[in-house]
Parts: sequence; structure tokens; C-alpha cells
Amino acid sequence: MKTIFAEAVLVWALCAGMLHAGEWRILKPTSAPEAYTIAANEFQKYYGAVTGTRLDIVTEPGPAGNVVVIGSDSVNGFCRTAVEQKIISPLGVGADIDGYRIKSAEKDGRCYLFLAGGNGRSTLYAVYDFFERQAGCHYFWDGDVIPKMSEIKMDGLDVSEVPRFAYRGLRYFAHRSLNRFQAEHWGPAQWEKEIDWILKKRLNLFMLRIGMDDVYQKAFPDLVPYPPTNAPLPEAVTRSYDDRTSAWPLQYRGELRKHILQYARARGLVHPEDTGTMTHWYSRTPKAFLEKIKPSFTPQASHGYGEDTGLVWDIRNDQNIDNYWKLTQAHINAYGKPDMFHTIGLAERNVFTNRADNLEMKLFAYRRIIEKLREHHQQAPMLIASWDFYWPGWTGEEVSNLLKLMDPQNTFIFDYTSDLPTGKHNSNFQDWGVVGKFPWFFGIFHAFESENELRGNYDLIRERMPVAAADPMCKGFVYWPENSHSDNLILEFFTRNAWKPDTLTPESLLPSFCRDRYQAASAPMLAAWQAALPLIRMHSELPLMFNRLASIAQRTVTSKRTEGLRGTCAKLEPNMKEAPSICRLIAALPYGAGNALVDRDAIDLARTMTGRIFAYAIYRYELLQGEWMQGKADAAAVQAAGQRVTAILTALRDILALHEDYSMNASMKKLQAIHAVNPCFEQALKGNAENGYCRTYIYELFNDYYLQQLKLYTEWVSEHVTAGDTKKPMKPAKPLPMKEIVDAFYSKPLVEMAPPTVTNPAENYRTILNHLASVCEKL
Repeated sequence: MKTIFAEAVLVWALCAGMLHAGEWRILKPTSAPEAYTIAANEFQKYYGAVTGTRLDIVTEPGPAGNVVVIGSDSVNGFCRTAVEQKIISPLGVGADIDGYRIKSAEKDGRCYLFLAGGNGRSTLYAVYDFFERQAGCHYFWDGDVIPKMSEIKMDGLDVSEVPRFAYRGLRYFAHRSLNRFQAEHWGPAQWEKEIDWILKKRLNLFMLRIGMDDVYQKAFPDLVPYPPTNAPLPEAVTRSYDDRTSAWPLQYRGELRKHILQYARARGLVHPEDTGTMTHWYSRTPKAFLEKIKPSFTPQASHGYGEDTGLVWDIRNDQNIDNYWKLTQAHINAYGKPDMFHTIGLAERNVFTNRADNLEMKLFAYRRIIEKLREHHQQAPMLIASWDFYWPGWTGEEVSNLLKLMDPQNTFIFDYTSDLPTGKHNSNFQDWGVVGKFPWFFGIFHAFESENELRGNYDLIRERMPVAAADPMCKGFVYWPENSHSDNLILEFFTRNAWKPDTLTPESLLPSFCRDRYQAASAPMLAAWQAALPLIRMHSELPLMFNRLASIAQRTVTSKRTEGLRGTCAKLEPNMKEAPSICRLIAALPYGAGNALVDRDAIDLARTMTGRIFAYAIYRYELLQGEWMQGKADAAAVQAAGQRVTAILTALRDILALHEDYSMNASMKKLQAIHAVNPCFEQALKGNAENGYCRTYIYELFNDYYLQQLKLYTEWVSEHVTAGDTKKPMKPAKPLPMKEIVDAFYSKPLVEMAPPTVTNPAENYRTILNHLASVCEKL
């Protein structure tokens, strides 16, 4: 009896991983896709990170010792042997699917841990899931949380996971200004970290929408030379997002794209190939191509893309559609793989003023693009992007007419605007006839480029996501914003729901999100998030204001507008009364105490709240101007309100100074650390950041731009009300000299506008927010 008991204790100790770590080895398949080797390496890496012990990776199980078995019986011969020897029952993992099993077993005193997916990608999911369950690891784009422990419990596991949606992915877009938010700034190491995070969050699809890189040079080497590395791009439109001058040489960008896609493909990620009418603001046609080929252009009735470089070639012409295909083929040959395709159609533009004629031309474009694709790839799935359905907008009936022309066997409606409100000019997926009838994706657009604060259309998502979850024809769930990493809560919300759509509100997610991300600081962070969430949700009612001060300053405060502002402020007042206490709660967070994740999110909370407060303060300022004209407020009250908006905007500047995420100068240094930068790129970067579509939370735009504009505005208002003539319009008789501010911004080097070195950031942080709370109390 003692012997049996002793053997049982030995088996338990071995399986629990509590004997010498050499008892455990990692068994990888000998002949399998690279992802399985990567999975073995990742298990070794994370086991070592948690325990400090390195496990050996082997290709044979050996006669004794405990084994971590990587891969199912379809790739790992020992796993098949284990099934036949009744060590385990069949794992039930399907072929080439994203489901996986984590299974412990024991036989004859030997212990096993099976990590098996339907493919290499899902085997990686199993590895990361194991460390999350058993070691308390958690994964975020900006870093892993890895606890330390002497051993990891290996026994008692029987986990089976299958995703609700076959495709789960996200986009990286082409805007540029700040490293954190814009993928065009990232070098190889940052991209590898990002792709690893994609796998850790059990996604399987991503798409680079970061411009063409050197695809034209690859497709038409005799026609399109590489642009100069020390001059602006020939087709650049200065002081705008249309200045696509590259920081790095296009040759290097091509090498980087190849590295990114090879790294992702080795791990099993899907990257759709762009095809068809791909000309857009971020994928303009090089002038060299236009000069030599002289393509005809599709008619365009709407504004935008006015230069030839931004116009879509007329695809009624065979040469034009063939040349578009050459771009797709060049990308496949140099970088990609023809597993899935994507088209925007004639997105974001109208061809004809007559709506029926316009629709017919757009339907023709889709048919023409797909016909060309099928010449080369008969069954590869095609994603039809929904952006044109949203803007300029299609009715539900118009989208239904498109569906009648599409093959549901290999076509998906790629709706990445499922969370956006609809108006009289557009519709949403519930109007299109896709639900229950045609394959489609559900998607969270979330944010335009400038909207990089905390936000989220959570009410619409709560209403619409269950429809997608219940519809077997909904095959995918994507996150498709115009910026990256802007909101850590929505990222967690998306990735959880993409796998299992059962977290309907951010409130229900917050406790686990804060526990996993902030660890010891979870309690104060949770309290701050919960207090701030009502104002976070109010991004439509309290939009960014500091980035449009020039237009606000020219806005006439009429009696009608005054009455509207009075109603708006009354509606907002209950939430804004909480602003001082929220500021003090955020001020008390352990910013600067050594946790980088806490520091980043504390600043995110602070800047978002300050942005909302500033918007309300602007409303109040305009309201007081109107009330002054009506004799209901005196000049001193208006002037005091102007001082308050200045104090709030100054506080926002000082908050941004506390983190490098918001500095263009810091972003430029990171670019320079990766590869030599075009000396003309600084002007391009300024233009990409300063234009009216993209202006946002950027430190270098405060002292030399926003605050200067606000000064002009408040000084004019002060002079106007001091003069005392309430009959004169509350609007400058001639435009304020804003252009001088803009010109000065472009003339001043970034390094001279960079944030100062802060000697005591934690103290500054608290001082700024407590002072802001005091200002809020006077609103």
C-alpha cells in the first residue's frame, strides 16, 4: 500500500511539474509547417519567462520523462501514437480550423500535456491560452503581463475552444503623425511584436492599408522609377494627408513589407490581397505612370481626389483593368499569397449625379473587378468592403441589388462599419438583406484618424452584435479603425467578442480588464475607468474641439445658436457636474510608480476627460457670448469663461507632455533609429498631422498652433464685449490671422516644439489634474 501511495505521489508531482524541470521536454513535429516550430519555441520562451527554467525542445519523445506535445495527430506522430495506445482519446480537433485542445494525460508514471490545434496558427493559440490559464499571463499590444512562479501546474487540464467567427481581424491604416497610433511608423521589431500580439489574441486576419510601398515599381519597373530619397514625392500635395512622401526609401519599405508578411504568414495569418480599382488618397498613381501610360479616368461627379494621381482609371478600358491586375499580381509575386482578395470598388466617390446611373456604374465596377479576378483565381474568396455603402452611402435596396449579382460561395460583404450610426444617406447591414442570406462580416470601425482618445459606439454594438452572433451567415468579426492602439479597452472588448461574442458592454468587461492589465493597481484603475466611462461614451455630444478652433472663431453666435447651446449645456450639465471628482480620481492614480501600462492608460483617461471638458467649456463660452448679446451676462463673465478655456487647453498640453506617445518629435526620432529618413519628411509629417482631417492630441500642435489660435479668438471676444456694442454680430468682421500661425508652425523645426523634460512627472500629473478639477468647478 505504501508503495502504491508513493508511486501515486510521484506521478502527481511529475505531472504537476514540481520535480526538476528536466523531467519535462517539448516535443515538436518533425515535418510540419513552421508555425508548429514557432509554437514549441513560444512554449519554451514563456515557460522560461515564468519559471526561470529552460525546457529542451526535442523531436523524439524518448523512453522516459514528461512531454509537452505540440500539434495534433495530423502533424505530430507521437500524438497519433498516444491515441492508439489509449494515452488519450481522439482530440476531436478538425482539419485546418481555429479550434484547439489543451489536454493533460498520464500513463505508466509518465505525464503529458497536449497542445493541439487544427492548424499551426491555432496551436499557437493553445500555447498562449495555456500560459494565460495556468500562469496568469496576459497579453496586450504594449506588453505582456508575466507573473513569476517556481512551477506551472500541468495536470488536470481538458480545454476545448472553438471560435464563433471563422475570420477575426484588424486593419492598419495609412495616416501618419505619431508612432503609437500609425503603423507606417513601425519598424521590423515593432511589427513582429504586433503580429505576435495578434496571435495571442486569437485573431487570424490583418490587412496593411499603409499605401502602395513599391508595388508600382515592382509591377512597372520600366515605367515607374523609385522616388528620390532626399526630396518630396513628385505627386505629393503639401500640407495635407495627400503628401505621401515616405520617411524611408521605398526600397526599404518594400523590404519591410516583405518581412512583415513573411513573418505573419509563417504564423498562419491571412492577409487579403487588394485588387481592382485601388486608387485612393493613400494609393495615388505615380506621375511617371500617368505621363507614360496616360490612362483614361472613370467619370467623377463628387469632389475629392481632384488631381489625376487620385482618380480611378476608367475600367471600361481593357488596358486599365489589366494594369490594375498587374499591381495585384506584382504584390502577390513580391509579398503576398492569393488566399483571399479585397476590393473597395469605386469607394468614397460618385461617378454620375443621377443616382440610378451612378449605382449601375458601381455595380458594373464590382462585376468587372470580380471577372478579372476569376480569370486568375477561380475560387479564392473576395471581400467587398462596405465603406462605400456608408460614404457616400447606399440604401438597403441598393446593396440588395448588389447581392443579387454576387456569388455567395466565394464572396463576402465585408462590413466594417457595423457600429456607425446611419442617416438618411446610408444604411446598415440589417437593411441590406445579408442576415441569414449572404456571407458577411461584422465590424467595428470605431474611430476616424483624429479620434484617438477613449471612445466607442457601445450602445449600437450592444444592439447589433447579437444579430451577428446569432446569424450563421456572419463569418467574421473585424476591427477596422483609421488609427491603431488608441483605446485599450475597445481592443480587449473586440478581441474577446471576436472569439466568443458574449461581452455586450464595457462595464461588464472592466473588472477583468483592470485585474489582468494593471495587477496590483487594478482597484484604483477600475474606479477611475468606471467613473470616466459615462463621459468616454459621450464622444458624439462632446467631440474634439481644440482641433477646429479656427472655424469656431469664425462662427457667428446668433440668437438661434444661443438657444441651441442653452439646451445642449443643460443636457450635458448632469454629467459635467461629475467632472471635478473624476479629475481628482484620475489624479490619485499611481502614475509614475513604475508600471508602464498604468502610466499609458492614466494619461489616456486624463487626456480624454480633459478633451471632453474642453468641448463643454467651449459650448459654455459661446453660450455666454450669446447671453451677453441678450443682456443676460456681463463682459467679465465672458472674459472669465475665455480664461477657463485657455486654462483647460493648457492643462491638456501639459498632460500630453508627460508621455512620448503624443510627441511628433519623439516619433521622428524613432523613425531615424530604424533607417535613414528623407530630410524632407519632417514637412510631410507636419502636413499629415496638421491638416483639418487629422489634427488631434499632438503636443507639438499646442504651444505653436492650438493655443495661439485660441489666444486670437479669446482676445477678439474680450475686445468685442469690452466695447459693449451688443448690436454688432458676435463674429469677427474679417477672418482672424490664423494663416500666420499655420505658416509659423511649418517654419519652426519639430525639435524646437518638442515637449520639455519633466523632472517629476508624477507630481506634475497630480498637480495638473487637481488644478483642472478646480477649473471645472467654475464651469
